[in-house]
Amino acid sequence: MLTYDTYANHLRPNYEWSYVKKNFDYILNLLGKPNELDVIVPITIRLKGKSDYVTAKNVSKVVQMKLTNKFIRRLNNNCKLPMVASIESNKVHDKDHVHILAQFKREDLKQDYSTEQIEHISKDICRSIREVNSKEADAVSVRSFPFCVKESNNLGHSIEYICKTSTKHYDPILKQTNYEKKYAKRPIQ
Repeated sequence: MLTYDTYANHLRPNYEWSYVKKNFDYILNLLGKPNELDVIVPITIRLKGKSDYVTAKNVSKVVQMKLTNKFIRRLNNNCKLPMVASIESNKVHDKDHVHILAQFKREDLKQDYSTEQIEHISKDICRSIREVNSKEADAVSVRSFPFCVKESNNLGHSIEYICKTSTKHYDPILKQTNYEKKYAKRPIQ
């Protein structure tokens, strides 16, 4: 199984390893046990203009909704694509971008998509969002790898990269608040 110590980068400036480890373990818990049939798709979305935290959060919610509608069989209204999103600012702190780890479980897909199809369709969906600069070539970065023990190095580095800006006063991982759970129109998983 993955351990945080293997992927920790203590030489990075302002790196608070205890908070990064806490989020690293949280994401591992959300993803569950590895399954070789499942696919993990890390997505990075650079937003256009002077984007802020609220815009980045809304983009991550829209991406989850659109990917769910495209790929996942709807067994009920609560069925969503398992996904972890993180918001990170650039070095000048005037523009935010979104990192997403989406887990595509083969048994939940509408049809048998190849990993190349999942990457291509995910990239097209992310580019179709109005807040994403579709004219820029590297506005959306998508790759994929199987969710298995053999590919644990890719997964560990991806999770650590998402959590790297975690500090005592800032948590980049988008987690459901108690308010969202209580006042959602439909129960949230």
